Amino acid sequence: MIEPMKKVILVTLDKDRQETLEKLRELKLFHVQTTGNETSELNDAVRSCESLQSALFGLQEFALEEGTPGEQANLPEEQLAQKAESSLKELEAKRQHVEHLGQVLADIAPWGDFDPEQLTRLAQAGLHVLPCACPPTQMPDVPEGVTCHIFQETSKKVTFVLISDQPFDELELPLVRLPEKSPSQLRQELEQTQKEISELEQRLSQMASRMSDLRQALLRRMDLADFLRARDSMGEEGRLVFLQGYVPARRENDLRKAAHQNGWALLLTEPEEIDRDVPTLLTVPKWLEVSRPIFDFVGIQPGYREFDISAWFLIFLTIFFAMIFGDGGYGALLFIGLLAGRILSPKLRTVSVNLLLIFSFATIIWGSLTGTFFGMDRATLPPFLRGLEWFTSEENSAGMKNTQHLCFLIGAIHLSIGHAWRGMAAINSLKCLSQVGWIAILWGNFFLGSQLIAPDLYPFPSWGGWLYLAGAGLVLVFTNPTWKLHRAVGSGIGEILSNGVNSFVDVLSYIRLFAVGLSSFYVANSFNKLGTDLMGGEKGAVAALLTMIAGVAVILFGHVLNLALASLGVLVHGIRLNTLEFSGHINIEWAGIAFKPFARRSKQGEAQS
Repeated sequence: MIEPMKKVILVTLDKDRQETLEKLRELKLFHVQTTGNETSELNDAVRSCESLQSALFGLQEFALEEGTPGEQANLPEEQLAQKAESSLKELEAKRQHVEHLGQVLADIAPWGDFDPEQLTRLAQAGLHVLPCACPPTQMPDVPEGVTCHIFQETSKKVTFVLISDQPFDELELPLVRLPEKSPSQLRQELEQTQKEISELEQRLSQMASRMSDLRQALLRRMDLADFLRARDSMGEEGRLVFLQGYVPARRENDLRKAAHQNGWALLLTEPEEIDRDVPTLLTVPKWLEVSRPIFDFVGIQPGYREFDISAWFLIFLTIFFAMIFGDGGYGALLFIGLLAGRILSPKLRTVSVNLLLIFSFATIIWGSLTGTFFGMDRATLPPFLRGLEWFTSEENSAGMKNTQHLCFLIGAIHLSIGHAWRGMAAINSLKCLSQVGWIAILWGNFFLGSQLIAPDLYPFPSWGGWLYLAGAGLVLVFTNPTWKLHRAVGSGIGEILSNGVNSFVDVLSYIRLFAVGLSSFYVANSFNKLGTDLMGGEKGAVAALLTMIAGVAVILFGHVLNLALASLGVLVHGIRLNTLEFSGHINIEWAGIAFKPFARRSKQGEAQS
């Protein structure tokens, strides 16, 4: 549920400005509407936050190494952060330099150990020495009077020099630019840079031992930035100052009580329809708490006047996860591993783990229905694991066609829920009938899509045309109902032209569940065959052992790769069907502003000025 909000204007005396903000922060219920005023003090606090965040992010690489604070022990956190930032930049530059030197040394290896100054002296003495390199098939014709000395010749490259006491044309020659330092000098520079890198890494490891101090400093500076941002957002009128914001309607009385105790004046109103700054506070029942990690991970938030689709998001993403992973064996491994970890470690008793347990259990069910376990051929599975004939029948590819038909059915149901919800929201208006029209069109699309993939199994029903006709009629007349019929029909025509084809494409797009799930099966099956082929055949004991190890390694690699691809598929396709296709039909833009009450992050606040 998206909690209703109250728009608040809080008025207090100018002399009580700071005290008022401190007490508001203790209440943890006031979402400040900032004005965007940026004073130099606020900018300094923001830059300090950015510096601390950058230092913490860079020091993560060294957090697991054992290091003692050393000379960093007594440095103030912000000074430590600046030192860490500069050291990290220096380290990155030196690592790039080492990579560059390594590449240069590899490129000039065929020339041996040479002295660039000797080449300069030879040129001054009138002896022309030109280093060259090219593929064997592109060797140039050596000019008359010029000596060619080959240093190294391979199937891909010939390294050589041309020597002459007379000038000759260089335009057509594959010249090589040698470095100004000798290989021995470059190797010394490489060793010195690597030594400096080691010293920098040791220093950064010492800094990383104070990461907890840096985190607390970051929280304090973020508190300061929030305080300054709220202070700078206060308007002034003579001896009075005022602050605008929002408070959850259920906590209105808490704010009124605090205002009475502190002598604040309050004006609480309902947010206007055109107010785009109203924050969104989602509260869900306990059984839906598992959906929170999804929204946190994707980083989306419905708008204040949009719908809370947490339940439908969770239900359908569970179905999508199961169909995209597609393999009951993977689901069982994930389920058993998570369950064991949850039992053995309190740290794994989290909402995110509970969510993955639901996903993995659904995958086991889907794998059992389709007879898919670790990509094995169904004939090799026990009879009770071979799935339902409706999904697995190979006669005229009936099983595949049925699964595709099911994908369209899921799509039609999913998108129809979106339009039904919009219709319920407009139940007191004739506009709700346009949503009924879109539902009719969607089901016409479902029957048409099924007919396209399997006309023998799912022919388009004789009454299917009436779905399109009735649906289009309702959309035409009731998209923007008015007694002026030409205006109503004009709005309906625009709606159909802009969304009619999309509604068909959106239903068809759910076939991706079948396609990605099928590809997952074939990847696993192919690696199984590669591995078993390696292990097959008559061999000696040692060869059999080696091929057994190699075959198992190939199979394991294939399944690990497949799990990674399936996880990516859930992110790309499963999330997309909810956040794009479904959200488009329910008219959610995910442009909401999360409710962030003015409150402290750190355990001890920093003194404000």
